[in-house]
Amino acid sequence: MSAIVKKLPQATQRCKDLLEFMGDGHLKFELQTSDWALSEMVQYFRDRAILKQFIFDGHVISSFNRYKHWYKIGTNEIGSIHDALADFESYLCSLEIEIVEARIDRLKIHDYCLRYSLETPDALQVLAAKNSRYLVTTDTKLKNSGIANIIDPSTLITVSKSMT
Repeated sequence: MSAIVKKLPQATQRCKDLLEFMGDGHLKFELQTSDWALSEMVQYFRDRAILKQFIFDGHVISSFNRYKHWYKIGTNEIGSIHDALADFESYLCSLEIEIVEARIDRLKIHDYCLRYSLETPDALQVLAAKNSRYLVTTDTKLKNSGIANIIDPSTLITVSKSMT
């Protein structure tokens, strides 16, 4: 990808492992992602870009979400983030992963938020996957929400390996 991400967090690595496993021809099913999921990656890359400065300024990581809005990122970093996202989108396309448009249905989002105690971004993720058999995610809150058919990427690899 780009210089922004040097070492992937464990959850992201599990997703990468699934994509590589799929790219090697071990999985024979279709995957989709949503434009919403790709947009959420912007936040991750932005946070990574400002974290060093945040710590350098003497803040503790536990206060990061409370104060990160104070920080702006430069034009070069914005360009690097856009490049990283474009690279990732190209990678997904090379694996023939369809990127579907997430449609906002506020009543369904309200229902998911209330019924499953989800935050709005998570409810949007579930809604974007409503026409899929499974929602593949590393998000612990979603996996523990009680919504059926949510699966971790590493589980798909394990199940696939056990079937061969």
